[in-house]
Amino acid sequence: MTHPAVLALLIAPLCPLGYAQEAQQEPAQAPGETPAPAPAPEPEPALGPVQLMTFGMGDLTTMPQHPKDAALFNALTMLDDRLAELPMEIGSEMPQEVLPAFEPSSIQVWLRLLTAQKRVSMMGLSEGGMNSDMPFAFTVAMDETDEETAIQYEGALKELLGRMQAPFPMEMIQRDGSALMVDMGATVAPMGQTIAANMLGGGRLSFEMDVNIGGYLDFLKGLMMSEGAPDEAMMMFDILGRMGLDESVAQVASRAMEQRPKP
Repeated sequence: MTHPAVLALLIAPLCPLGYAQEAQQEPAQAPGETPAPAPAPEPEPALGPVQLMTFGMGDLTTMPQHPKDAALFNALTMLDDRLAELPMEIGSEMPQEVLPAFEPSSIQVWLRLLTAQKRVSMMGLSEGGMNSDMPFAFTVAMDETDEETAIQYEGALKELLGRMQAPFPMEMIQRDGSALMVDMGATVAPMGQTIAANMLGGGRLSFEMDVNIGGYLDFLKGLMMSEGAPDEAMMMFDILGRMGLDESVAQVASRAMEQRPKP
């Protein structure tokens, strides 16, 4: 059995000196005196959405084509003919509501959505959305050369989805100037905002990506704590924080060039 004096020596360092001194100086409460109510704790500020990732791709139809990428562009030019053949190959097994998607005018809409300059944003929702089925917010923006073209594709896409009886909320399809957007709550920024893009020294961007690693960790930490694993979350993310990952980001950008420089 450990001697009481030894226990006192072991426990004493755990008690802050300032707390012990304040406890000794606290005046005794008079008999019958009502204790003063403790001040209410200030509520913690609510966390807003966390930007997790953004990336953008240049317009595949106007970017300078390098010979090494020729196969990709050749495949895109043959895609409309291949899509038009699918209804005949599948036959009666294809649902009737899907048939409008394979009409020549519809195929052009799909191809434009595939090849247009795109900007994508993904955000993690705040604490209130941690337990929801969809704890993320997404937005995809497709940039056109002018507002008139964007209006044309907006109408064509909404009309096509309506004919297909697609279970898709039409209010998510919006237009911001010359950008056609599928807006599911995330904020999307123009291309060229990252440090990596600025380091390229100008020129048209073919690709850009910004990953908020620290934001991902904070978001995953919140998910784990809301799922009843606070101890595991604190232990794991304390280690990652000591490695500096809680404040790190990863950025990548590339510029369109007529020819890649020789090594």
